[in-house]
Amino acid sequence: LTVAGHRLLGAQVSLAGGGVVLTGRLSVSVQPWLADHAVSGVVVLPGTAFVDLAVHAGGQVGCPRVEELTLQAPLVLA
Repeated sequence: LTVAGHRLLGAQVSLAGGGVVLTGRLSVSVQPWLADHAVSGVVVLPGTAFVDLAVHAGGQVGCPRVEELTLQAPLVLA
């Protein structure tokens, strides 16, 4: 388990097969700026954060670009 080096990701572990598992905690109490992104009073993760997470995760496995990203539903933060 090593530090992920990303503000939204706390740790990462390399898998034997060459993959990586990244983990983190998304919380308004941990990242208070997330409360600034509310839709109808509900705090959701900004779409750009998904892109940022995907680019970082891809960079860890040698694929630092996102060609396409479709969000089906918002990630609601409680």
